Amino acid sequence: MMDASSERHAVEAMDFLDDPLWYKDAVIYQVHVKAFFDANDDGIGDFEGLIQKLDYIVSLGVNTIWILPFYPSPRRDDGYDIAEYTSVSP
Repeated sequence: MMDASSERHAVEAMDFLDDPLWYKDAVIYQVHVKAFFDANDDGIGDFEGLIQKLDYIVSLGVNTIWILPFYPSPRRDDGYDIAEYTSVSP
């Protein structure tokens, strides 16, 4: 269930569809999920940790998140050479 704040963020997240030059005013926050925030205390950052910190990221004035590669990869191209599109690298 979405509250008013969640609905507002969802609408704001779609604002870029009306502006093909949205990136010119974007405040981008690059996230390496494994190093960002560990929500389950296993020593590795995770998507739940990222989700828990979204309000913090928004409070910094960020309106765009660039998530670094998280799929399994042979690491010949800094993780952008995805080896398995249906799995998340632990």
